Amino acid sequence: MHKRIINFCPITIHRGEDMANETSKCLRDWGIDKIFTITVDNASSNNMSVKELNKIFTKWGTNFINGEHLHVRCMAHTINLIVHNGLKVTGMSIEKVRKAVKYIRHSPIWCKRFQECCEDVDINSKKLLCLDISTRWNSTYLMLNRVIDCENGLLSYVDHDIGL
Repeated sequence: MHKRIINFCPITIHRGEDMANETSKCLRDWGIDKIFTITVDNASSNNMSVKELNKIFTKWGTNFINGEHLHVRCMAHTINLIVHNGLKVTGMSIEKVRKAVKYIRHSPIWCKRFQECCEDVDINSKKLLCLDISTRWNSTYLMLNRVIDCENGLLSYVDHDIGL
């Protein structure tokens, strides 16, 4: 059995029924009529689209196991939602760290001053502070991990910069 992963052409209307119709047209154009699963995120239009595609595949006579496993939720999206929900508990602390990192990264001079503060406290890492990105579930971890590695340098920087 061959497995194909297909990125669909852009669909401009995000109503479930329209998305299903456009998707089925693309599948027909590409000569694909046997679909076992469709992986999408949790958008309500995607839920409706998969339900409509389920009906279309049934009409085509190619709906495996009556479409029981057709809709597969994107695991990365689900993990991202779980992590962001969990981070709300420590939101104030993380927000303070995020603001400090943004502040230092805002200027090359401040970045250089931060690097000097790190060297003053015997932190010899050439890695810069990194800022988290809301769509990357592990980026907050990476940001916090980097701050922990440079914690004494950050404390030294705070003592020298009134703006922070």
